[in-house]
Amino acid sequence: MHYLLICEDNPLIRRGLKKIVESFGIPLEIYLAKDAEEGLRIFAEHPFDLVMTDIRMPGCDGLELIRRMQTLRNGFQVIVISGYDDFTYARTALQLGISDYLLKPVDPDELKRALEHCIGKLTLHVSQKQILSRVMYEQLQKAWGTPLPEDAAHLLDAAENSFFQAPSFGVFLFHLNHTAPETARDVLTRAKLFLAEQSPQLLFFPVYGRCFCAILGLSPEKNEALPALAEQMDAFLKDCREKTGAVLFCGISARAEGIFRLEEAILQAEQTLCERFFSEERLAFLFRGRTCAEKKGREPSDQPIDLLFQALRLAEPNAVERHLNLLFAELKADPDRLWDCLTQIGSFVHQELEEEADAFHALRIVQDADSPEQLEAHMRDTLLELAGKRLAKRWYPQDPVSQAIRYMEENYDKPLTLTILSNVVSLNYTYFSSIFKSRTGVGVITYLQNLRLQKAKERLVSTDDRIGEIAHRSGFTDERYFEKLFKQSEGVTPREYRRQQENFTEGRLQTRVTR
Repeated sequence: MHYLLICEDNPLIRRGLKKIVESFGIPLEIYLAKDAEEGLRIFAEHPFDLVMTDIRMPGCDGLELIRRMQTLRNGFQVIVISGYDDFTYARTALQLGISDYLLKPVDPDELKRALEHCIGKLTLHVSQKQILSRVMYEQLQKAWGTPLPEDAAHLLDAAENSFFQAPSFGVFLFHLNHTAPETARDVLTRAKLFLAEQSPQLLFFPVYGRCFCAILGLSPEKNEALPALAEQMDAFLKDCREKTGAVLFCGISARAEGIFRLEEAILQAEQTLCERFFSEERLAFLFRGRTCAEKKGREPSDQPIDLLFQALRLAEPNAVERHLNLLFAELKADPDRLWDCLTQIGSFVHQELEEEADAFHALRIVQDADSPEQLEAHMRDTLLELAGKRLAKRWYPQDPVSQAIRYMEENYDKPLTLTILSNVVSLNYTYFSSIFKSRTGVGVITYLQNLRLQKAKERLVSTDDRIGEIAHRSGFTDERYFEKLFKQSEGVTPREYRRQQENFTEGRLQTRVTR
């Protein structure tokens, strides 16, 4: 079903056109307007894809009416009807993309051919849009995996055909620090309106958590304007911060030549957004590709990340944590390589640990962090959880070390000894102790103590339980012995550790409020 709007100031001609069109048997829902003002109001209220208008009408002529309609919506077809055989009108009509120009009195056969031609073009446009929309959908899906954010899919379906045919695109990826929901809505609305002023061809939707994406269709005159737009965006975000208190960062891609380059542009926007962790001055960052020489001179050694991959393959949590510490020590000295390392880890997880393919995505990791320290902690938690899951899946009778580790993780609060654990895996305790240390780098009892201390640390932060109760629930029978081991490991007593964590949390909350 198509919607046709007929704008004609002469009531007899208006009703006559309606009867002629109805006689064609074409499935159309027809609306009538007596002048341009009424026509524009009706056009805004219904999804018209066909418009038939007179040239000369009181107040506003038909060509000006079409211009105003095109500011509201694109993709509709227009037939102009005029009693004036004037080439100036016809030329202007062609410039506006009008499908047909018919002279009064209208010949019914000519009108039918014109309508059929318009409907044919609409069908072709729908087909083109479906193809191009699917291409863009697949580009977004490649970048972010499945499923694509629901809002993005809905916006793609609703986008005009002209959006997909834009000569180039810019990708803007936003990250919003923790803030009140009403403030978040305000600042994101401001960002959307700012980009809409740059181009009406805009998609704006959430991706993960506090990350939002905007895809901007760039007209030819805007193709070279991204550097200037990045400067305007930085000024806009700083003004937003002053007025709302919310901290919104933006990573901006290089220009993407057509929808087939969107995946690359999204990755560029993600990479530039990562610069927010190490910048005190800017809030918006434009992608600037480095040369091969620059990359070569700044590349960190492969050893920490290779050792991290090896520890993940073997599912050894202690080794994962040790090598992740070494990797971050290098990254603090060379922060520009952070995104490269994140994407390398993500690729490794997807390619070699297929059963955990969705466990690590670079954007999901960075979107939850507001500082380098939070990012490091989040990466550690994610990779240790991944290693733990891998370890659980490798618990086979022929793998006594994995079997013993899983048993300790499930029974750390019970009285365990080397003899008990060696019996669990049916090995001589001397031989078992030897292979356990060769695999993990520490002795069985040391591993068990570290595991119990980790569980105790988690309870100190997440509960208000007494120290003695935490010690008992973590597998320690003697509270004083627990406190001694804890201080040796952490450098502070359990009470001091709890107080430090509470102060840290309060400090972070206070910092967010003052921002």
